[in-house]
Amino acid sequence: MTQRSSVACSRCRRRKTKCTGNPPQSCNACIAVHRECTYLEAPKKVLVSESYLLRLRAQARSNEHSEASRNNLSNHVATAGSDMQENLQGNDEWWYDGSKNILMNAEGEQHSIGASSSTHLVMRMNPSTLPIAYAAPPLYDVSCLSRSSDHSIPDLPPIELCKQLFQAQHVFIGSIFSSLHPDDFYQRLDYVHSKELDLTRVETRLTICQVLVVLSLGQLYSINQWTNNQGPPGFSYFQSALDVLPAIHERPSLQFIEVLAYVAYYMQNLNRPDAAFIYIGVALRMALSLGLHQEVAESGIDSSLQKRRTEVWWSLYSLDRILSIKSGHAITIRDEDITLPFPTFTDSPCISSRDIILVKYTELARLLGKIGEEIYKRRSHSAPKLISSIRDIINSLSDWLQFMPEIVRSDLSQPDKKPDRAIVNIYLLLYSCIALTTRPLLYYIIRKFLDSEVAGVSIRDWKVGLSENVVFLVQYAVEAAIQATALMGRAQKFDMIATYGYLEGEYAFSATLLLIMANAALSSSGQTETSIGEGLGILKGMADRGNHLIRARHQQLLSLQASLQPRDNANGSNDTGIGCGDGSSTYMPNDAPSLILPQSFHFSIDDDPQLWVDIANHCDVDLSLDSIGGSFGRQ
Repeated sequence: MTQRSSVACSRCRRRKTKCTGNPPQSCNACIAVHRECTYLEAPKKVLVSESYLLRLRAQARSNEHSEASRNNLSNHVATAGSDMQENLQGNDEWWYDGSKNILMNAEGEQHSIGASSSTHLVMRMNPSTLPIAYAAPPLYDVSCLSRSSDHSIPDLPPIELCKQLFQAQHVFIGSIFSSLHPDDFYQRLDYVHSKELDLTRVETRLTICQVLVVLSLGQLYSINQWTNNQGPPGFSYFQSALDVLPAIHERPSLQFIEVLAYVAYYMQNLNRPDAAFIYIGVALRMALSLGLHQEVAESGIDSSLQKRRTEVWWSLYSLDRILSIKSGHAITIRDEDITLPFPTFTDSPCISSRDIILVKYTELARLLGKIGEEIYKRRSHSAPKLISSIRDIINSLSDWLQFMPEIVRSDLSQPDKKPDRAIVNIYLLLYSCIALTTRPLLYYIIRKFLDSEVAGVSIRDWKVGLSENVVFLVQYAVEAAIQATALMGRAQKFDMIATYGYLEGEYAFSATLLLIMANAALSSSGQTETSIGEGLGILKGMADRGNHLIRARHQQLLSLQASLQPRDNANGSNDTGIGCGDGSSTYMPNDAPSLILPQSFHFSIDDDPQLWVDIANHCDVDLSLDSIGGSFGRQ
């Protein structure tokens, strides 16, 4: 019996007869009639998703623009002749004009390919070609590097309770994780509750992991009394979340970035700043690989997808700067490497307070990065550069406050009203930025006066020998710390201080430390004493409820306070000597406009030249508050 070939030759295919051919050998039928036997490869069908097809069409349309740009560049080179080099030396934008750095891989995910990549050069020379390095599949079976799917998912609370836990964490940190909208989370929650989960799929594991981390943060911010020795509230959910977290070598995605950011923040709440720094770094590098930091033409990406990409990027941007700077690390990406426009808002009466808060929070995060780069970066300082950076940042912080929309400012104007926690967050971040900016100056002046006391040299008035603007800057920093403790005291009154909240402890410790230092070295006052007591009370409340890290920090401040005797008021009057307020013990945080700089404030190195030279030469204060507290405590 003649065996039929799986591939028929062209002649047998036309005659619709059996073919015994075995390419490239001729079949028996063609040999019998002395005909040439040829084979044509049958067309293959490749199935792709509709969304991927639409994206390819959109990219094809955008490539037409790239082709036109390339032709224009070629024509310019052909006609410019010897003048081309001169033109290029005066303007380097030609290299970037018309370039498309956002390309898609085989799964339809957008990726960024920088101008230094050879693939980018090929795309510039021939925009119609495929980005082979990204379109080709990996050189391994992806299932071989996947984690085992043999994991047990813990029983989840009822859906309504899960939604309450989401809202609990959203109230406290929604201004940071602004990209995860409630409806999106509820949809993923329904999926985890109702579907037969396939843990071999990365997308499924990410969804489960995100739900579990959100629940863990929900418990962290809603349970204020905890005695479990294994970890803080939500720790068991967090353990399960790490168990299903995909490996970082898996394909990056927007949801993967969101999940890593949540994991990083919970790690920070566990007092694992090293792990938090690593996770947020991986998330940010994933975002860079997807080109979230780049502005993309609207024709290239769907508007709803672009909106989500933008929200994920700015949430990640703010979190990276907060975790990095607060832990004393360098930021992951500089502002000059970001081409995506920074978020802004208009003066439209229809704009919501949420949109305003997100913009104002991002603005402060941007200034926080500038503080870390220009004041605390490990490099040689010069007095002119240091004073220029401090002046510019303080002016920017004052402008930030001055142009705060009334819809946000009015929330703090009623002392008996429960404030919006998101608004509390942005004001506390403002006060923290002021403290970080002025810390080298304040630390140097206080250290100098304490050293003089040890040497037996009594200085009656700390202001002697300092310019009016330097004195004002010291008072400005103390005033911000007073306002920070007052605002946190108001939040505590309405049960809005989370026992295990990382930022709550950080802000309270920072402000109280600054006030203890100022009260001991400069001039003691009733207002600073009251604010110190309020700050210590907030920390003690967190410690008594089970936060052992805050207990250690609270004890550190008590030891420091005992070793530093408050300095009596030099004039013996009711003048506080420090702070810009009126010294009233009923100080309320709605006095924040007092931190808007007066028109007369303008300091330069000419005010106190030797002072700034000394500060620049000894600017070894890092971002770690514990190191500063320990430095004073050892004296």
